[in-house]
Amino acid sequence: MYDRKAYEACSLEIISVTPDILVSGSINDELERRIREIIRVESPIQRPLLLKRLVNSLSLCKVGSEMEKFFSTYLPSLELEESDEDGTTVYHERGKVLDYYRFSDSSLRYSYQIPICEASLAIAEILSRKENTCSKKELLLYFAEEFEYQRKGSQVVALFEASLSYAVSKKMIAMTGNYRYKTIKN
Repeated sequence: MYDRKAYEACSLEIISVTPDILVSGSINDELERRIREIIRVESPIQRPLLLKRLVNSLSLCKVGSEMEKFFSTYLPSLELEESDEDGTTVYHERGKVLDYYRFSDSSLRYSYQIPICEASLAIAEILSRKENTCSKKELLLYFAEEFEYQRKGSQVVALFEASLSYAVSKKMIAMTGNYRYKTIKN
């Protein structure tokens, strides 16, 4: 049904740029090239992680208030494929079908950086492999195992809850009358 892959971080050549040069607009072509490459390799990717990858490739540590203001106008001008997930912008590679989800260790991506649309596919895949329905508690255990989380902290639970709701709303899975979950056969 859905493929499980290892997460791959985009590898960009590191260059040195000052925040003033970045917001001046003088390197916008290079910024666009880098942004599109990050999206190509890592999509779907949340805006904060995209910007982290970008500024780190520019030898900068964080997105300050001036850079945030700059990106708030610059990113929309690129007309990127995007969606909103619980108030967080998620960028997608144009024309790419999301039929996979990716696991990774926290050095590449924390649980709060995983897009809900991606994590919901893991839930649908888990249920497609089960012969019976699963309780929410069982499904959380399988979900944590699928993403290789040793512990189910509040961020993992929050991702699970949001992804479960998303999967139900998109009719990928269904809740039964006795509050268990099952896959919806196509």
